[in-house]
Amino acid sequence: MKIKHLLLPTIAAICLSCGGSKQKTTEEEVESNNIGAYKMPYLRYDSQEAEIGGAAVRETAPDYDRRNTASEASNQEYVALKDTGSFISWTINENTLLSAKTGVTLRFTLPDASTTLSNRSGESVGQKSDIDIYVNCIKKKTVTLDSRWAWQYFVDMDSDPKTHITDYAMMRFDEVHFLLSDSLKVGDTIKIVKSKNDNLTTGIDFIEIESVPMPIAKPENALSVKDFGAKGDGIADDWGAINATIKEALKTGKTVYIPEGTFRIDTLMKLDQDGINIQGAGMWYTKLFFSNNNKMKAAVCGNASRLRLADLYINGVNTLRQEADKSYRDQKGIWGNWGESSVIENVWVEHFECGIWTAGYAHTPPLKAPTKNLRISNVRLRNQYADGVNFAEGTSLSVFEHSNVRNCGDDGIASWSQTASKTTPCNQGNTFRYNTVELGWRAGAIGIFGGGGHHIHHCYVGEHLLSAGIRFTADFPGCPLDTDPANKMYVHDCIIYKCGTPSDLFHDRLSAIDIHGGKQYPLDNITFENIEIISPQTDGIQIWGGNINNTSFKNIKISGVTNGYDIASRLDKAERRKDILLKEQTGSAVFENVTKEKVYNDNEVFELKFK
Repeated sequence: MKIKHLLLPTIAAICLSCGGSKQKTTEEEVESNNIGAYKMPYLRYDSQEAEIGGAAVRETAPDYDRRNTASEASNQEYVALKDTGSFISWTINENTLLSAKTGVTLRFTLPDASTTLSNRSGESVGQKSDIDIYVNCIKKKTVTLDSRWAWQYFVDMDSDPKTHITDYAMMRFDEVHFLLSDSLKVGDTIKIVKSKNDNLTTGIDFIEIESVPMPIAKPENALSVKDFGAKGDGIADDWGAINATIKEALKTGKTVYIPEGTFRIDTLMKLDQDGINIQGAGMWYTKLFFSNNNKMKAAVCGNASRLRLADLYINGVNTLRQEADKSYRDQKGIWGNWGESSVIENVWVEHFECGIWTAGYAHTPPLKAPTKNLRISNVRLRNQYADGVNFAEGTSLSVFEHSNVRNCGDDGIASWSQTASKTTPCNQGNTFRYNTVELGWRAGAIGIFGGGGHHIHHCYVGEHLLSAGIRFTADFPGCPLDTDPANKMYVHDCIIYKCGTPSDLFHDRLSAIDIHGGKQYPLDNITFENIEIISPQTDGIQIWGGNINNTSFKNIKISGVTNGYDIASRLDKAERRKDILLKEQTGSAVFENVTKEKVYNDNEVFELKFK
């Protein structure tokens, strides 16, 4: 198994060699030999590998202490540029950037504004600072960093973020991306220098560099939104022109082309007719910016079949998951019921409540039946205030693949078999494959809540703070898990790195694999196979809460456990308070060919069976 982008010695040690003979391999063989979003075109250069100078210092949090900003950084370390002239630099070591342009994504942290610098709702407006980018000692551009989209605040025993500043800060990192006109080659250097004398410390976690092709030209059978009056200047509201183009394209059977530019949209972008095909010039070129901060007034909302959304970047003004009164803004980057056989591909989404959420909330009753046969490929869902992607409300037979999910404040990938009414079907047969889910800071990297027949495989899950790695819970209402053995939940060929926590927001202990039963419904019919768990922050596997049966683990390798157990079975916290009956703790799990140097079980009526 090979993991691209993750240059850690620990990970590299478990990867199979990709060298050897030059025999041709099929796509299927290539797939089986890779873990995570291996098709992503970028290479990561971590701050651990960098040269630093001036007043730059390395900040670390080896104990994952959430009060330390470095606990949210890759490898729990970043470089702080404290004064003007401080720098961090890397030497390019792979000659894979062949196009005329290089795309750079920079993960950074910058202090939030003080409580006196906030808008009328108490929402922070952040602060700005500048850095200069040098290639081979030649200055290429100045980049402005802005912390307005970062910094979420909490209090103990409450999962809802606050609109006021508290001493429990999370989401302290954000990202900015930009283009360079140079093609980088082996031996070139790229340097980031703090250039603004503003008394603000700029933290650098890593950069990712990639070869960016030229913009995608307008297809022959397409209508350009600019021909219908769109400006693409980031100032004018372009929704009227885009909507007019969509209407004409539906009449003529053509594609809607959105060229290079920043297209401001001041309302919900509704796709309510079957067959709408929206083609951008590429995620580095076509930008949709949603400027309305009111409830349900931003994002792309699909409520039709055979929709296609491709090759663009989506961002907006939103900086919150919830208002002060705990109501949701419902600003999900892409959402709605996408009917049947829709496609979302090569799309980059940042700074929404959720990146993608399939459910018919925008219309009562929903315009379409629940999403079916949706394919989402090669997307980047980053810096969201809640979920990265959530297949909800009956979404079935859909695929989320070859994608990167990063820095999310709830489950990175989720399938919630939420039932809006008695007629809403259960989620069935969804697939999550070849994805990288990393650096989240609440809940879990992957979370499954009800339904049946889901298939999770060849995913990399890494470095989540205050959260589990892969979790199944009965915490939320909806459909139970399907008990038909032919429709089991199947998780296989995944790697889970540095996940789990000794104490989340509710002071619960979570593990790399976390199975939490409860009163909503039994947790049955779950199989884990060929899983590598590396350096969990607590336990490798935890089973707790009761009502758990027919759960099996086969070929599970657990290594680097220092602050917990390979396998742990615990009484639910409510049981310790004697709030529920002991009989609800009964159940069993089967382990075959599983490392088990340290096993803990404080639940005498829950059976751990080892083969």
